[in-house]
Parts: sequence; structure tokens; C-alpha cells
Amino acid sequence: MFDFTLYSIPPMVFGTLFLAQAFFVYNKNRKNPINVTFALAWLSVAFWLLGYSMLYSARDITTAKLWAKLTYVDVIFIPTLFYQFTVVFLKKKRNKTIIFNYIISTIFLLFLFLTDSLISGVNKDRKSVV
Repeated sequence: MFDFTLYSIPPMVFGTLFLAQAFFVYNKNRKNPINVTFALAWLSVAFWLLGYSMLYSARDITTAKLWAKLTYVDVIFIPTLFYQFTVVFLKKKRNKTIIFNYIISTIFLLFLFLTDSLISGVNKDRKSVV
């Protein structure tokens, strides 16, 4: 099902480092919204990288396309999560904008799974997203 390749090692290493840092920051102060939003943003980046590691390791196109779609779930929410972190960090009141960004991200999420508009396939030789 999976063959770990040279291409899959860097995303696996850095995804694990991002994951560790997210847990570290979250555990420093679980009640602080800055720590929580930073950890969520970092978790999204970590899962994106770990997903790409699995994409590069997939033996067949069907598995690779599944990992590509799962990976793009995180990619879709990274900008929204970083925007939310920035708003919380700067102590601004932008709740309507944050909600609007989550709505837009959710629309892209629906496009991801209900159509082939975002990912139509995976390149067989390089296992890159098309």
C-alpha cells in the first residue's frame, strides 16, 4: 500500500516537527486563545505535510488521489486559521470576517469532495497533484 521514498522523508520530518511544536505551544497555556489558534494553524500545516508524505509514498493512483484530497482539506483551512491567529494575536475584533473566511473555506471543501475542480487527478510518475 505504501512505499516510503526519498520524496516522502522531508515532509514527514517537518510535519512531525510542526506537530510537536503545535502540541508544545498548546500545552504551555491551554486557556490562552493565542496558543490555541497558533496550535490549530500549526496542526493544519503539520497534517498538510504529513499528508504529502503519504501521497508521495502511495503505490497506486487511487490511494494517491485519496491522500491528495485529504491533504487539501488542510490546505484549504491554512489561510483562515492563520488569519484567525493574527486577529487573536493583535487583539482585534473581526469575528464576522473570521466567520466569512470559514464559510469560504467550507465552500472550497465542498468543491474538493463533490467535484474534480480542485484535484482532477494525480500524476503517475511523480505522484503530483493535477
